[in-house]
Amino acid sequence: MCICISIIIIVLILIRTVHYALRRRSPIKYVNEADLSRFGNVSWPQQRIPRVIHQTYRTHDVPEIWNSTVQSVMKMNVGDFEYRRWSHFDMDAFVRQREPDFYRNTFVHYAYDMQRIDSFRYVLMYHIGGVYIDMDSACYRPLREFVTTLEALDPDAPYLALFPAEDAFGVQTDFIAATPGHPIYKQFISRLPLFHHYFLIHHITILLSAGPLFASFQERFFHQTDQQVVRILKNKIYITEFWKTNGGTWFGRDTLLILYIYYNSNRLLGYLKILAIWLAIFFIGIIIYRRWRSHCPKSLTKGVGVLIKGRRIHPQPQKIATICKKILPRIHHHVHKLTVPSCAIECIVNIDYLQLQSLSFVNFEQQKLLGHLTDEITVFGLLTNQITHLKVDILLDKNQLNIFLLILSLDKHLTDLTFHRRFSSEQLGNPTFDQSPSHTSSTLTKLIINVTILDDCLYLLNGSLESLTALVIDTNKITYPSSNIDNMIIMISIIV
Repeated sequence: MCICISIIIIVLILIRTVHYALRRRSPIKYVNEADLSRFGNVSWPQQRIPRVIHQTYRTHDVPEIWNSTVQSVMKMNVGDFEYRRWSHFDMDAFVRQREPDFYRNTFVHYAYDMQRIDSFRYVLMYHIGGVYIDMDSACYRPLREFVTTLEALDPDAPYLALFPAEDAFGVQTDFIAATPGHPIYKQFISRLPLFHHYFLIHHITILLSAGPLFASFQERFFHQTDQQVVRILKNKIYITEFWKTNGGTWFGRDTLLILYIYYNSNRLLGYLKILAIWLAIFFIGIIIYRRWRSHCPKSLTKGVGVLIKGRRIHPQPQKIATICKKILPRIHHHVHKLTVPSCAIECIVNIDYLQLQSLSFVNFEQQKLLGHLTDEITVFGLLTNQITHLKVDILLDKNQLNIFLLILSLDKHLTDLTFHRRFSSEQLGNPTFDQSPSHTSSTLTKLIINVTILDDCLYLLNGSLESLTALVIDTNKITYPSSNIDNMIIMISIIV
């Protein structure tokens, strides 16, 4: 209990710690439709964001697939913005000149071109500023309206930045605007080396090392002031005012899989719910089956019954009846060991036990056991044909000798016999033992027996138990010298 409570406390502390570490450092400042309608067409005198549009590609040529979007951006903003296209060679030279440490330690070591393109736009925004837009993106509204709105909302702030919102993970970077020298981009550049790792998956590596996930973390951790402002363009405005053609030149198979999961999340979630229900049914079935098995063959094949020593206690009849009627008929072919209480002998012995080798009779009156040994076909057949280990727990009676000798004569395969209850030579009768072949056992190797005094069992060592190698005697009294020296010598030789 204490361990569980400790684990719960630790988990709660970790959750609170992570939640605190990932908390926003500043409240979100949005750009909404009302702001664009109010300030979009205002000629704002304090222009702090450079009127230049940046785009990047491998060369200075425009690929045919993106020609429509590039031409749309240029025509929509002609006269308001300067247009500049950066090739990979230009980007490399610019970063090497403006951020030599970052270039030398991180930029040239990126595994993917997309990482260099993403990180270049942060260096570009910090040193030049303006507007960056991907080549596969175009707009229905002039970019001037977004820039003037941004400047009008915070007229006294020298540093302004704009990111479109992304519902899935924070902000996007395919359209950004900023004043040069904005501290958030200085933070971006300084943190890029810390995120320069391979995150197991190609897509996640690009997103988290320099892409939108990286930007989302940095925007969340950035501390805004009235002088350094970051605003978020609401996603609803972004998806209605901008349009895209086929892009994703850096996409791999993992990206396609992630995008498929993202755009089909509701349907996949339904499939997962169905799978979870089936798994729950499956595991519940396993639990029920194991609980059923725990009360059936595996536990019962090692011994069925109740072993009671020292006093007479009977198991509940209902439990015995359940075992006999519902369980034993299904497992009797696999039972190797069986313990039979006196109260259940009638219902247990009427079943065939083909594999039974060890049998125990517990708390039997001598007359009842004697009757089963002589009259009951099942018990008689077991002792005669297959039992090798036998344990008898019998109530003290003068006729014990009859049962003891009867067992020796019946069981032709017996190797281990335990005969409980104390008896004396007076109860056994003539201690010289009957020498007839019917009362001998050529297979018995181990005998455990109770006697009142040691002399009561010495007659057993007259040689009739020719295979006996272990004799365990439970006695109350040993007299010296022994009344039977010859048999004592035989016993010593067995022990040795």
